[in-house]
Amino acid sequence: MKLALIAFALLQIAIATQTEGLYRALAELAGFIAVIALVVLYRKEKKSKLVIEPEEL
Repeated sequence: MKLALIAFALLQIAIATQTEGLYRALAELAGFIAVIALVVLYRKEKKSKLVIEPEEL
């Protein structure tokens, strides 16, 4: 999933550098949304890996 989002974001950046007007704006928006989705996935994974164990008394 992460690899697909990274590839999609890079593709959108490439499209945004090659085009103008509406297509460029849509590519920038899609790339931005893909990066935000990657950040959210990263934060969820980081939180789920944190395991707090109780201390023994």
